[in-house]
Amino acid sequence: MIKLCLLGFGTVGQGVFRILQENKTLSERFAVSSILVRDTNKVREVHADPALLTDDKKEVFSDPAIDCFVELTGEVDGIKDDIVHALQNGKHVVTANKALISAALEELEEAADKGGASLRYEAAVAGAVPVVKAVTDLSRVHPANEIQGILNGTCNFILSRMEAGESYETALKEAQQLGFAEADPSADVDGYDTQRKLRILATLGFGASVTEEDIPCRGIAELEAADLAILKKYGRKVKLMGIAKRKDRRFTAQVCPVCVPHEDAFSQVDGSYNRVQIEADYPGTLSWTGPGAGMLPTAHAVWNDILDAFAHAPVSAPPRTSLVNANETAVNTYYLRAKKPVEKLFPDIPRRSLGDARIVGPVRADTWAEICSRLEEPRWALWIDEE
Repeated sequence: MIKLCLLGFGTVGQGVFRILQENKTLSERFAVSSILVRDTNKVREVHADPALLTDDKKEVFSDPAIDCFVELTGEVDGIKDDIVHALQNGKHVVTANKALISAALEELEEAADKGGASLRYEAAVAGAVPVVKAVTDLSRVHPANEIQGILNGTCNFILSRMEAGESYETALKEAQQLGFAEADPSADVDGYDTQRKLRILATLGFGASVTEEDIPCRGIAELEAADLAILKKYGRKVKLMGIAKRKDRRFTAQVCPVCVPHEDAFSQVDGSYNRVQIEADYPGTLSWTGPGAGMLPTAHAVWNDILDAFAHAPVSAPPRTSLVNANETAVNTYYLRAKKPVEKLFPDIPRRSLGDARIVGPVRADTWAEICSRLEEPRWALWIDEE
């Protein structure tokens, strides 16, 4: 019997446990021997034997009988060193923790190589959408040229509701009531969750370490329903997207709201669904769409990783090259909302009237930062895709 330790018993952890309870094939092969929680007395949706619950981290990490740690805490500093030590000692690790993977991917890979252990994190990027394995396999032959995706179900749900006329505040409250958004939604709505996921995908797809610091990030909190209504008239929908592009030895990457044409496949992705699209030399354009969050979709991805960890020999992380960050020279076209007309301030920049708003561009990213710094509040900018 393969023994698992669940680190965390929130939504995803309970989903992992529930699938084990309901699946005879899995339960004949795997057993949860301990569950690390903060509060052993907390009432949870999925019932587990109280004897399995513990708040003693030292106890679970020192248990020699554990074969695999299933890390679902969402923490970084409080768990990273323990995970590194476990990998170095040959314990497999499966995680849905994108914050941990983004913060310490290279360190964790090195620890797994040293211990001959498997590190798997499919569920950390897009829930049930199997993009981590796909991107890893694709880049073995040739690195990707472009990776773009709707990577945060919370933001996509909010934007879908705002397109229907709801205010940002109302849509956010609804997302929280449905369990899509946390009580503190800042990681989602400020774009940092998408930034972490793009960092992971770009590193895997480009074969070079792309860090969080390499990816400028802007979320959706300043958007208004009026912006979406204006753009809808011009055949656009707004999606929070992570986009990374590689050419030769240079790359660009950013997270921001993007105005996509109604006929674009990304425009058709609504609610809490995710979509990832990759373009590479040999296979061309590949895409995946599916639920990016939720108890059972994410837990299903975790179980696939657990099964893979014990079905295949651990594979060492491939060597990575170095790429030059070229974000400052990227040229895009922007939708701009401001208190005052921009014609007199920026007479040399092309623009097109959208009623009370303007499209300006194309401009370089560093020029755009200067433009925004000179405008009075409120101001807002959206990258116009394929203008």
